Amino acid sequence: MQNERTASLRQREEEFTSLIENLTRQMREQEANASALTAMQQTLKEELETLAGERQRLVSKERNLIEAEKSLASVLEASGIEWETTSPPSRPAPMERPPAPEPRGSPPPPPPRHKETLEQEFERVVAAGNPKVGKSDAIDRMNKALEVAKRARDAGQDVTEVRRILKNARTAFENQNWEEAVKLSEQIVDMLASTPAASR
Repeated sequence: MQNERTASLRQREEEFTSLIENLTRQMREQEANASALTAMQQTLKEELETLAGERQRLVSKERNLIEAEKSLASVLEASGIEWETTSPPSRPAPMERPPAPEPRGSPPPPPPRHKETLEQEFERVVAAGNPKVGKSDAIDRMNKALEVAKRARDAGQDVTEVRRILKNARTAFENQNWEEAVKLSEQIVDMLASTPAASR
């Protein structure tokens, strides 16, 4: 009788011990899951903070671009280098100056092939060597071209052709054709750099 009671107590003790071990294991698993969940929450929090900072940086950059665009528009309007307000096509064909009157019956002069060759060569160089440009690049190049054009005008140079190219550059900019605006702005700089200042 005593042995049966002892065996029963031992069996119940073993059952309690096994139950305690199971409970301990489950608690440890829950603690591990809680730690993993906490780490995941911290990671998500850091990613959200990073995304918020990136968004703020993009908003600031866009605000700077808008301010630069407004400044460029104001300078263009006050520069004295006027153009017509009507918008031509985004890539208009170059308009040549009318030739001087010729005697009746004489054939019209041939188009300036040298200028066309230079423009084609410049376009190939830009397309092959320049990386993809953006709005900020177009604003910078147009500002530089405008400054050079104003200096050339003040120095007495003929800026008639520059006005036409600048008008096309502005149209390209308004049509969000940044590469065309950059190309035309650099064309203005190169043109004025190679033209000697007229004597007053």
